[in-house]
Amino acid sequence: MKEQKLAAIVFTDIVGYTKRMEADEEKTMQLLSRQREIVFPLVKEFGGEVIKEIGDGLLMMFHSAYKAVRFAMTLQEKLEGEELIIRAGIHIGDVIFEGGDVFGSAVNIAARIEPLALPGGICISEDVRNQIRNKGDVMAVSIGRKRLKGVNDLLEIYRISHSAREQQKFPFYKLLWRKRVFQISAFYLVLAYLLRLAMEYTVKEYMLSPYLTNLIWYLSLSLIPSIILIAFFHGRKKTSKWHRAELIGLPVNLVLAVFLVIFLFKGKELGAATKTVTVQDETGATIEKTIFKNEFRKNILLFNIENKSGDPDLDYLQYGIPVMTNIDLSQDLLITPEHTMEFLPAMVDAGYKDGVGLPLTLMKRYAEKSHVNHFLTGELTMQDKEYILNLRLFDTKLSRQISGFTVMANTPFKLVDQLTVEIKKAMGLPLSHIDETADLPVSEISTASNKALRYLVQALRADAMKNWEEKLKFLELAIQEDPEFAIAYFVASLAYFDNNDIAATLNALQQIMDHYLHKLPERTGFNVKYYYYILNQQPEKAFTVVKMWAKLFPDDLAGHEMLANIYSMRNMQSEAISEYKEIIRLDAERYDILCKIGDLYLANGNIDSALIYYQQNARMLPQEAESYKKLGDYYVRVGDFEPARKNYENALAVADATEKEGIMINLGNVLRISGQFDQAYKQYMNVLSNAKNATDSATAYGALQNYYLIKGQVKKSLEVFELRVEKIQTILAPLDLAIFRTFNISPYINAGEPDKAIKILDDLAPMLEPPIDKLISVGYMEIYIENGDTAKAMEAISSAEELVREFGEINLMTIMYKARAKLNESNEKYQEAIENYKHILEISAVAYDVYADISRCYRLMNEFKKAEDMIQIALQYRPFDPVNNYEAGLLFLAMGDEEKALPYLRKAVDIWKDAEPEYDKANAAKNLLASL
Repeated sequence: MKEQKLAAIVFTDIVGYTKRMEADEEKTMQLLSRQREIVFPLVKEFGGEVIKEIGDGLLMMFHSAYKAVRFAMTLQEKLEGEELIIRAGIHIGDVIFEGGDVFGSAVNIAARIEPLALPGGICISEDVRNQIRNKGDVMAVSIGRKRLKGVNDLLEIYRISHSAREQQKFPFYKLLWRKRVFQISAFYLVLAYLLRLAMEYTVKEYMLSPYLTNLIWYLSLSLIPSIILIAFFHGRKKTSKWHRAELIGLPVNLVLAVFLVIFLFKGKELGAATKTVTVQDETGATIEKTIFKNEFRKNILLFNIENKSGDPDLDYLQYGIPVMTNIDLSQDLLITPEHTMEFLPAMVDAGYKDGVGLPLTLMKRYAEKSHVNHFLTGELTMQDKEYILNLRLFDTKLSRQISGFTVMANTPFKLVDQLTVEIKKAMGLPLSHIDETADLPVSEISTASNKALRYLVQALRADAMKNWEEKLKFLELAIQEDPEFAIAYFVASLAYFDNNDIAATLNALQQIMDHYLHKLPERTGFNVKYYYYILNQQPEKAFTVVKMWAKLFPDDLAGHEMLANIYSMRNMQSEAISEYKEIIRLDAERYDILCKIGDLYLANGNIDSALIYYQQNARMLPQEAESYKKLGDYYVRVGDFEPARKNYENALAVADATEKEGIMINLGNVLRISGQFDQAYKQYMNVLSNAKNATDSATAYGALQNYYLIKGQVKKSLEVFELRVEKIQTILAPLDLAIFRTFNISPYINAGEPDKAIKILDDLAPMLEPPIDKLISVGYMEIYIENGDTAKAMEAISSAEELVREFGEINLMTIMYKARAKLNESNEKYQEAIENYKHILEISAVAYDVYADISRCYRLMNEFKKAEDMIQIALQYRPFDPVNNYEAGLLFLAMGDEEKALPYLRKAVDIWKDAEPEYDKANAAKNLLASL
């Protein structure tokens, strides 16, 4: 029986069915079973009917177009994650029912529409689209007018938009939730975080690179886009098929992640915490040593502990505990400790008499100056004969307390032993490292005597306050109390040296080398060896020791700085610059090193590079007077006086009370060098009248000494120099004072009082012990040259040169080169004199006064063009130096150009207008000008 009615026809087929059958018939047959399991119940759910199976395809009928479309959409959603991929075609029209089958054009059109759908897609006719047009949860997109087999007219065909219908049915976040993107991403992040924690533990426990933790974390985070892509396309689908977005996105994400990691961790040490280095010691023996790499080292500044026990007899422990803790911590190669005794004078000036009880802001300032990342402070109390320390550890950069702890013991030494362990824990050192690192009791590597410790502390305090005799007295008492107190021997050796007792210095150092070197922290041992070899006139061994120090302790800035200083003294300026740059690499906040690099470039004559480093220092430290002062010094050296003045004024604006007087002197020097002599004199006298300490007075007297010398008032210059000496002798240690007197004999020679100079040197000579005694030759050679005693002068010069080479301080050769040049001139050996003057410029390219000397030699050789080139350089940098102007006048007169000579002679005579009658150069200039 035939029946005709309006119905929506759905045709489906399995995508790739034929190929699947050829590849795996059994598995493909399973897909047919799976299709029945999913489709048949769903058809009933939407009120439809499966008419028949046609191979892998199905013919279904529904009572409305909307239900047919919603069925097809729901089917595709259910098939997500299935290997079964179906496409569907839908048309609505009149159909004929007969014998359980359907016929009619609607069936044929639906069958022709189905192949137009994409795998997993749905295509519908225009009639179906018109039926569902107003349904908000379905969106159809036209794919154009198509010609279908058996249909005369072109038909508009539409596809159901998956993304549109999904986004309308579910908000985007719901879509991501359905596809399990949120769930999988969250699970991944938890796993990544757990991996990070595991890596963090592994790094600490096994001393691996601290950068590995962040490497793992950043790499995990950078791969999140890949996880999202995989979750989106595979979160619900159980299929290995890759989507095009994945094939593009995953490799791109991986490449970007690798580039990100390379960028973030370039130059970072990702290996183990230790490395093995091989060096040669001072005897030539090869040493192989395992050391910690830079990234794993800690440093800490130990502030004085405040005694709150109520017992003043324990005040010495305010300094003793930090000093002993410093010694104890130095056993651990992972830690570089420092204590604050060197800051004691500044603390006292700031109103903290004993250097205790400082506010956090001031402690942070000292910690920053020391370039440490941690600092420690605390209080000492007593209870039931137990010493109790309450301590706080701070992060320098953040000014934040990161740990607080209490230790107690029945002796100060056991207290320090416990304290060092707690410090290591608080700074984050692994327990395995703390347990496995040799840590002798501090009493074994220093002293077990309370009295000896008290004497050492008193000596260090006296040293900080520049009380040399008291320092030595307490050190001798400490050694008397504990004859095996190695640290006391070393500090005593320095005290003996300062007090000009070289024999005692060598004896103390020899005691350490023979008996107690093993009791010193290794880094202190390098210092001992350096001084030992220097004073035993073995500079190459001393040099080797410092190079070992820098290599075995690669992030110990003190070792690198000493090595850089030695390179500089040896006139190995490129090596010194490289070493200073290494310090900056290790500690980017050591801005003071920028100025040292600038100084070396300036000495090389590379004034542009020097300026860059001085300016960088000023940018980094805009509130530090010293940064502007260094810029001012630079401009003075290169003869650019206006920017010099401006920078000194900037320095003055930010200077504290202790810095102002010195900067005022610098401003006076700019006035003097630029020819404003009266204003300069007033400036110097103003500083002198306001000087609050011996240092400021000595600085002012030094400026006045140079002022009177330039003005030709040589006797007045000598008077001021002697006043300067009176102040300096209250500041300098005895040996330093003796060296100062030896190197400053010229004021007596300039004033025509060589007998006084000889007496001073004769008095100093017995005070200087070998090998320092050769220093006296520096003073004698000036007198012999002035007296024209060539033989004695050469003998003195040779003796001084021998000392310079024995100590490896080649930079001091400038003094000997100048002496040789003067001697050459006095013997009319002008070419040899020029060579010696040029040697000075090789060491210091900015020794511009030497150009006038070279010019004079060329003039006396009648090489006027060369002489003119040299004097113009001298005048460029020091246009108001009367000697330069006088020399220029003499040169142009020798060239027969009186017109050019006159302005220079007039300027020299004007500057020397108040010169003393005894000053020969001024008299000669005046007479020459008068004759013209």
